[in-house]
Order: sequence, then structure tokens, then C-alpha cells
Amino acid sequence: MLRGLYTRCRRRVRGARWAFYAALVDRPWDRRCGVETQDPLGVAELAIPADRCDSASEYMASPTLVFRHVVRRLELAPCEWTLVELGSGKGRVVLMAAQMGFRSVIGVELSPRLHEVAQRNLLAFPLAARSREAVKLLCMDAAHSPPPEDTVYYLYNPFDAAVLSTVLDNVERAALEGRVRVRFAYVNPEFASVVDGYEFLRQVEAGTKCGERYTLWATTP
Repeated sequence: MLRGLYTRCRRRVRGARWAFYAALVDRPWDRRCGVETQDPLGVAELAIPADRCDSASEYMASPTLVFRHVVRRLELAPCEWTLVELGSGKGRVVLMAAQMGFRSVIGVELSPRLHEVAQRNLLAFPLAARSREAVKLLCMDAAHSPPPEDTVYYLYNPFDAAVLSTVLDNVERAALEGRVRVRFAYVNPEFASVVDGYEFLRQVEAGTKCGERYTLWATTP
């Protein structure tokens, strides 16, 4: 009972922080860029298969300040890496990553409704033609996401532990077979213990930015 109360209180505090930074930073970012990525959607509004509703999370956009901070903390040259966002929603992180100069950027989203919004946002977002060509938006199950090729995976807690395990099984197999580098960035890491259970990844940092917890992992040398 006490644990449930603590969880509810923590979620309310996190929601209040999210709303504060949304008003101060993220909605103005949307307006400047001519896109709409901020408005949340509940699971029932995502138009996803009924058997996936229990494993999905509501749509809340990853805060811009948090994503920028995570990329800085990864200490890598974006031009040498592909960024894959699992649960890419309306495309905010995908657009920011393209603007940052990642070699290629892939957004993977199960919800057709969110995917359609992301496609419109990509057309409206001010990007050079070369950067726009580097972006792919895929409406598909994250469990079947593209294999890594020196890839940063970014997640804003989009699904449950079972889906996360399936994703990691696929990433582990591809990483070990291909001898490529992987960085795994997980914001609001509700199931961080699942990632810690994979020996091919080692945790390199855990921190907080704008009230959002994040954990970073890298492939074991």
C-alpha cells in the first residue's frame, strides 16, 4: 500500500515537472520550429493493437533539455553514429538528432497516429536537404527495429519490461555478430534492471536532468 502511494506521488511530481519545462522550453521550441510534438496522448488514443495496450506507455514528448544533455554525456561524434529512437512518437528527438548531425536517424513508432504526426513534422521542420534525407520514420514494432551499426538507442520509457527484453535480445545478437558499438540511453528508466542483466552492455552513467532520471550503457569492450 505504501509503495503504491509512493509511486503515485512520484508520478505526480514528475508530471508537474514535465508540465513546467513544457511551458518554459518545449512548447516554445515547437512554435519556433513550426511543429507539434508536445501534446500528450493516452494509450487509448494511440490506435495501437489491443493486445499491445498493456505493454505501451502514454505519449509524452522527451524534454528537449534532457535529450541535449544525454547526447553531451554520451561524449561521441554524432557524424559517426546512427541514432535510433524506440517509441519515437511525434518525432521530436528524431528531428533534434538530425539537426545535431547524426550520420542517420531512425524513428521507430508502433502507433500509426503518432507516426502520421511525425511525418508531418518532418516535412515542416527546418532541415537541410542532406539532413532530411538521413531521417527514416518507421511505423513498426520496436521488437523488430533495425540492427545496430554503431548505434545510439534512445528510449523515453516507451514500453514495458517484456518488450524491452525482446529489443535487447535482438540488439545483443546483432552487436555480437557484427562487432559494432552500441550506446543505450534510457530516460525515466523504470526497467533499468532489465538492461543491467545483459552482459554485453555496461552501465557508464546514471543521473538526473530537469527532474528526469536517465541511465547510459555502452557495449563491453
